[in-house]
Amino acid sequence: MTEPERRRFDCPIHRQWTSWKSRWTVIFIFLLTTLTLPTDAPCSEPDELLIVGRAHYMAGNLSEAIDPLESAAVGDDQVAAEAIYLLGRIYLLRGDFRQSKESFERAVEKCDQGYLRTSSCWRAAMGIGDALFGSGQYQEAIRRYRQATRGRTQTGPELDLKLALAEMALGREKQALERLREALVGIPVLSGWVGRERDFMNNLSMQGLAKNAPDRISRFYVSVGPVGRKVTTLEGIVLNPALHIQRVKTDGRFYLEVGPFVDSIEAVMMAETIKSGTSFGAEVVER
Repeated sequence: MTEPERRRFDCPIHRQWTSWKSRWTVIFIFLLTTLTLPTDAPCSEPDELLIVGRAHYMAGNLSEAIDPLESAAVGDDQVAAEAIYLLGRIYLLRGDFRQSKESFERAVEKCDQGYLRTSSCWRAAMGIGDALFGSGQYQEAIRRYRQATRGRTQTGPELDLKLALAEMALGREKQALERLREALVGIPVLSGWVGRERDFMNNLSMQGLAKNAPDRISRFYVSVGPVGRKVTTLEGIVLNPALHIQRVKTDGRFYLEVGPFVDSIEAVMMAETIKSGTSFGAEVVER
């Protein structure tokens, strides 16, 4: 084996070939990165570790994503910042709220240093509150949700929805419904619920989405359809790059399943967006 061939084989993306669960994921990443590398190019290990970790995350292989991302989350650069942020989301999905909070706090530090893109910055700040909410620390979650809006030019409307859920978890129904109304007014896809805030909250509860039990670990998906036999994407719908779409067959019909979502609010908003922007039905399911 020549020296260039040895360097390419030692890159983590090559070493992962036989260990990945999803061979299609391997082929995709192989074509995307490996075949575009010059034969004499040195291995950029942190970059490839991030690609490997992100691929596992998008394929739903959360356990397999942790090791490469942990290895990539070293140093002061954009690669490390992105790896740390993804680890926060993965640990949250796995119900490891302590490690999720620590990862999101590190991601916020990278934001302050300018290493993480703006959209991920406020989501990382919000993620700290999510981890606290998941562990049952509702009052502290409210404080961190509020803190996530300070000094940030870009935030998401779901912050107010999460504040409302935390208020409800503390038994402050009046404050929760008032905040929920303010949030729904500012979210076009949910504006139809304005004036029916209690119904909205009951709807979440009926789907098991307004949960406040910290021992329940859930992953949320949006089931879209039924769709045609050849439909594999959602035209006109902008998806977060971290989300994965797969086609599933249930009772002889085809559906698209979008996810995983870190929390129910993101899933509900995506379901409403899909229903308003396509001719398909969409509902949130819990795994």
